Amino acid sequence: MKLNSDIDFLYKIMCEMTTVFESSKSANELVLGLKQVFKNVGGTKDLNIYIFDESSKTLKNFLKPWESLPENENTADLNKTFKELDNNPYIKTEN
Repeated sequence: MKLNSDIDFLYKIMCEMTTVFESSKSANELVLGLKQVFKNVGGTKDLNIYIFDESSKTLKNFLKPWESLPENENTADLNKTFKELDNNPYIKTEN
């Protein structure tokens, strides 16, 4: 049954991500570990993590928290995606 295999796949990813999160001693180790998980699971070649900074209303690189993304088409797309996620009733964000 496909649903069971999908759930097993998601469970495996979540377990690997949890292990990386719990064993990481720095932000850099966390990102490197998550990159490896996504590479192993989905063949992802690169991974960047961005945080939405409420005060400046910009996305910032997780590894460089004071560096804002340059204003360009990619930044606009990321901001649009973030706003769509933020407005999703199934996703809770802390205010």
